[in-house]
Amino acid sequence: MFFVRFLSFLFVVITFSGCVTNNNLPSDCKGARAHTEECENLVRMVVYGKKAAQFADRKQYEPAIDYYKKAAQLALAFKPELYMEYKLNQVLYIREKSKDTNVVYGLKNALSVLQQVVPDLEKIKNAKTRAHFYNQLGATLSDLSDVEDDIKWAQGATSAFKAALDQIDQAEHPQLWANLHHSLGVSYSSLYYLDRDIANLTLAKMAFQEASQAYSQEKNLERWAMSINAIADIEAMQAIENMTEKQVKKATDAYLLVLDRLKDTDLYYTLATSLHNLGILVQEVGKAQKNIEFLDQSIGYFDKSMDFYNKSRDLMPWISAQSHQARSMKLKAQLTGKKADFEEAVSLYRNAIETLPKDKAPIIWAKLHRQLGYVYSSYGEQLSDPNGFEYAIGLYETALTVYQRADNKTEEDRLLRLIERSKLSMLELRAASTPKDP
Repeated sequence: MFFVRFLSFLFVVITFSGCVTNNNLPSDCKGARAHTEECENLVRMVVYGKKAAQFADRKQYEPAIDYYKKAAQLALAFKPELYMEYKLNQVLYIREKSKDTNVVYGLKNALSVLQQVVPDLEKIKNAKTRAHFYNQLGATLSDLSDVEDDIKWAQGATSAFKAALDQIDQAEHPQLWANLHHSLGVSYSSLYYLDRDIANLTLAKMAFQEASQAYSQEKNLERWAMSINAIADIEAMQAIENMTEKQVKKATDAYLLVLDRLKDTDLYYTLATSLHNLGILVQEVGKAQKNIEFLDQSIGYFDKSMDFYNKSRDLMPWISAQSHQARSMKLKAQLTGKKADFEEAVSLYRNAIETLPKDKAPIIWAKLHRQLGYVYSSYGEQLSDPNGFEYAIGLYETALTVYQRADNKTEEDRLLRLIERSKLSMLELRAASTPKDP
């Protein structure tokens, strides 16, 4: 079970004090001083910043990153807040660029830039700028937690968002305060996914409820929908934990409320996530009750969510939805025992694997191989086919190489056990089918 978490809200906005244009130069950069090195660097800084913003608006992230880096280097000689804001924009677009290339490499590059500017935090007097730094740090760590399933990133994200909240006053910065609480809720949800500590669900729900009080359908529909979805996710996780009909209905009703409210909008990512997480909830109910109808419903929800992910150009959530759809089909195949259902589950997992380049998110790529191995193992067991176990062993071994390279001992040990059990099952089935000498 893995609920899609809304990405942390990031609002890193450059506000130039004394914006430099040809017609609006600071008073000490006119006349005789107009061509001094200091004034020329000031002009270059702002020109680079504006050029970076233009590239970013066009989603040309590589030149945007380069220009923000140049602007930040020049800003060092002027105002520390400007330097920090340029660096945070650089980080933001490194993260955006990573979505289309190597996610892990991009996020770790962003983290490296943030670590480089930590010593400059003590120079920053503006509380909002300091909060922006910790928000970016938290968002980067939260994304790393998503793609690497490593609890240290989720713990770091939680600490960073709490540090961001420590910088600001709710009355002075109500919107940022609400956004940070939403992000804190996301990080507590990630912690629950990784450590299964039920208290983290309560802490997540408290954070989301704090955020939701600041949003309204009328003023900001998207954030209202996100906050309702986030609370529904907590209700859904608690429903799955306890499997009570009342909690399942409460979570389902919340998702359906958001879907109904957004049905004629272009908020594709929010629509996709609502459908995706509703699908996970229905999948878990179907699994618990061994109910094929619910599993079929979940497959439909995942299918619709992937359509919206395609519209919003979000690959990684699309991969997650495809793998969840494949899992529903595997659960269905285990109930029906039909070869065709197992083959469909295999096809869905293979589609996810073929769509995700290995170097974009190696751990997720490895996890998909492990999950496909589960399908073949189940096929081999239910249909008494040793070839199913043989295919599973190959997939487990492929995943194993990735986890060994990542020095993930927990997954390495799990896969070694799976390989050993699969080899034994394969040999037993082949021995049983071999004619004995008279």
